[in-house]
Parts: sequence; structure tokens; C-alpha cells
Amino acid sequence: GIGLAELGAVRDADVLANSTSVGMNGDGCPVQDDVDLARFRVVFDAVYTPLKTTLLQRAEAAGCTIVTGDAMFLGQAEAQFELFTGTKAPEGVMKRALHGAS
Repeated sequence: GIGLAELGAVRDADVLANSTSVGMNGDGCPVQDDVDLARFRVVFDAVYTPLKTTLLQRAEAAGCTIVTGDAMFLGQAEAQFELFTGTKAPEGVMKRALHGAS
């Protein structure tokens, strides 16, 4: 990975992934305003509250495919369920519970 200071110098990358807490509860964006997000094909933000963070809103407006943090959250929850119980997680149950709770 690289730090935010080096992000502006990146030229050849398909994916930008934010795994910091910046953006949680709408408290900003981890990427400076002058970074052109259109050069990334996919932007992923591990933050899932709010679902569509400022980073993802900017990326979507720039034409990027966005991946919200709930995908990672649900994936790890299903994997934990399987590890703890030895059975496959029930299809869609956790997703419905997560989105019904928000």
C-alpha cells in the first residue's frame, strides 16, 4: 500500500481501496480533492456507515465502479458463521438483517 501523500503520483492502478475509518459517519474523505478518481476503474471503501461515503460518491460521479463496505462486512460475517458453526451461512439472511437494521 501507499500513503495518501503518494496517491497523487500513482499513474497505473485499476483499483483504489480505502481501509481507514475516514469517512465513517460522514466525517470526510480520505482522498484529497485534487486527486482525479476517474483514472481508477474500481473504488472500494471498507467503511459501511454511511453506505455511500463521500469517497464513493466522488468516485461514482467520476464514472468509477464502486464497491461499498457492506460487501466486505457481510463476507467476513458469513465466513465467521461457517467457521463457528461448521455449516454454510444461510443465503441472504445476514444481508437482509444488515439492510433492515440501517
